[in-house]
Amino acid sequence: MAETSVHDEIAAFVAERDWAQFHSPENLAKSISIEAAELLECFQWTPDADTARVREELADVLTYCFLLADRIGADPNQIVLDKLAVTKEKYPVSKARGRSTKYDAL
Repeated sequence: MAETSVHDEIAAFVAERDWAQFHSPENLAKSISIEAAELLECFQWTPDADTARVREELADVLTYCFLLADRIGADPNQIVLDKLAVTKEKYPVSKARGRSTKYDAL
């Protein structure tokens, strides 16, 4: 039996509830931001956030990211790889290794 992908599971979940009609790129981008704020809230008063809650909020962020990528016809893996290639050029190891300063300061 073939393994079901995360994409397929999310798509089935949305289809069963007829929620795609509400998933405009704008609404999905807003939802990503809202869920990201809830993720940040886990760390609001302590750097030692509850790991289970962090995982739940991170899952919400990722779910909306997958939905937005699907809505705009983008492959999440490919867009991350494409951006990583650009970032590797912007932050070469020889200048960025072990540094957290902004690239302009390098």
